[in-house]
Amino acid sequence: GTMIPLYFVNKYYNDYKERYQPHELFLKVVIPIYQTLSILKNQSVISNVCYNRAIQKFYFLLQSTNYELKSINQMHKTYLILLPEELMMDLNTQIFEGLLHTDGIYPLIIQPIKNNNSIQSVIKTCELDGIIFIGEKLLSIDQSQTNYSKYHISIKELENLKDNVVKTYSKS
Repeated sequence: GTMIPLYFVNKYYNDYKERYQPHELFLKVVIPIYQTLSILKNQSVISNVCYNRAIQKFYFLLQSTNYELKSINQMHKTYLILLPEELMMDLNTQIFEGLLHTDGIYPLIIQPIKNNNSIQSVIKTCELDGIIFIGEKLLSIDQSQTNYSKYHISIKELENLKDNVVKTYSKS
């Protein structure tokens, strides 16, 4: 029935959450749930409606895991993530955020806006290790500040990253 994948998402998450350290949650619990749902959908074991309900529940668990990891903040580095508003709630973006947490990076996520004075002030006041631009449009950031790394990730690259993570951790 349509409830089995929802039940699976909840049960798996709750059963395994306590077995791992917070920094392990993402790769050992969250990603396997996503892999399983993807396999069930790709093999036509579950309907699209059923998959969509389960993915909504998964997305909620993904967000709460990211929030929990952020609040624990066992991070060694801080990266400013410039993320367009339309990607704020994107599944690939949320998975990317979880990967950053797993890697000991605290993602300071803000939307690039037309007036980038606020971004410049964040850059000046926070001790950043890097800036990651996500999306198609690059903002011009004061290049005189060269003590941190700058990266640009397109929407397609973000999707490929998620797919590669899912493939990699399905083998372990």
